[in-house]
Amino acid sequence: MKKYLLALVVLSTVGGGVRAQSSVTLYGIVDSGLLFQSKTAGDAGKGFASLDGGIAPSLWGVTGVEDVGGGYKIKFKLESGFSSVNGGLGNSNGNFFGRNAYVGIEAPFGTLKAGLQFSPFFLSMVAADPRDMPQFASMLNPFINSFGIMGAIENNALIYQSPTLAGFNGSVEYAFGNVAGSFPAGRHISAALNYDNGPVSATAAYIEAKDATSGATIFRGENVGVGYRLGPVTIKAAFVKYRNPSSDVALENINLYTLGATWLVTEAFTLNAGVYASRDRNVTANKSMLYGAGADYAMSKRTVLYGQIGLVNNKAGMNTSLAWNAPGTFTAPQGTTVGANIGIRHSF
Repeated sequence: MKKYLLALVVLSTVGGGVRAQSSVTLYGIVDSGLLFQSKTAGDAGKGFASLDGGIAPSLWGVTGVEDVGGGYKIKFKLESGFSSVNGGLGNSNGNFFGRNAYVGIEAPFGTLKAGLQFSPFFLSMVAADPRDMPQFASMLNPFINSFGIMGAIENNALIYQSPTLAGFNGSVEYAFGNVAGSFPAGRHISAALNYDNGPVSATAAYIEAKDATSGATIFRGENVGVGYRLGPVTIKAAFVKYRNPSSDVALENINLYTLGATWLVTEAFTLNAGVYASRDRNVTANKSMLYGAGADYAMSKRTVLYGQIGLVNNKAGMNTSLAWNAPGTFTAPQGTTVGANIGIRHSF
């Protein structure tokens, strides 16, 4: 009996020591609101709808870290998106853990992660957006409308991120195509260089994706963004090129120009505004001007009330939307469409 009790004490002590060096965290966001549009698909007239994720996607996940000593840590993240309006999967790459599913090692020389994760190119666009990339009237809309999630959430990816030195850090991605007999087929590569020091910030990124069947390059993206902080105001500008080198049809080669600012009025109240001009390089008649503005009020560290207004003017065949994740009938037709979104976001 004494030996049994002694074994329990030893095991509990060892187990406690292991737990003290590791942690697992459950986290998430629930974002839900209402959407109004002055025109809808086919010029069907005004539209009102519930909207999941006006600012941020609704999601939940589990992340963990274990300190293995010597400056090395093992990390993992499993993240799933869901719809706050119907409870189904949403914003999740079609899979249960479709937003993140990776394991990695953090070391003094940087961090290496393997699995499903966001590309350096997409994270560079998030950093460059003057409105911090909400899901309503932002840089996200032209990206999703033209290329879906290609270049955003990457399967089979290895990503290395460097430590930050003098405000600089970089990241490089290689995503395997997993096609037998052809190493380049289906392959994605991406890289980003970021700078944030004092009032100045900057980002530049590149991505290239190969077709899994032909091996041809079907998507190429380039992003350059700069920012400057003037007290509570941060001004940002960016230029993005979306290219499909294997196609010269409409809406396959887009230039995007952005300019805007965020103003931290108080610790709880923030205003933002941005302008997004899209130009089709294959069919010059296709163009759009997207304007977005928003106000956020933090009721607490976890709960934010928000309101957004947007206006998009689509010419010829351009299809820029106001809320990319709105019901399918809420696509913006040609001409000028005005919209508004109010909602609440809670983080846990």
